[in-house]
Amino acid sequence: MEIDFTNLTSEQITDFRCLEAFCSGVEAMDRFIQGDFRLSVENHYCTAYGVWYKEELIAIYALSFDSLDLDIDDKDELESGMSLTGTPSIDQNYRDTFYAKPRYPAPTRLLSQGQFR
Repeated sequence: MEIDFTNLTSEQITDFRCLEAFCSGVEAMDRFIQGDFRLSVENHYCTAYGVWYKEELIAIYALSFDSLDLDIDDKDELESGMSLTGTPSIDQNYRDTFYAKPRYPAPTRLLSQGQFR
């Protein structure tokens, strides 16, 4: 199936009723999305966004107000490639700035397991 990207829109979710039929394919995740996700937004932990294809909600994501705090050992493992997460793909001229940061954003992405796999 070919997707016409001109029919994709992304906007902030303000009416959480659109999530009632949303299916990620993971039962525990669906319970969270259809129940407690709204509470996370209302308590200012994140902002929720949806991606619609025509009139169908096909993906959701949240921009979190949280961050990861890495201590010196975490940073050393990350920089050396010893971390299980691998080494971030960053430009060499940005490397020192990146590793000097005390915190790193912790975004969340939740996708639908619908027709757009």
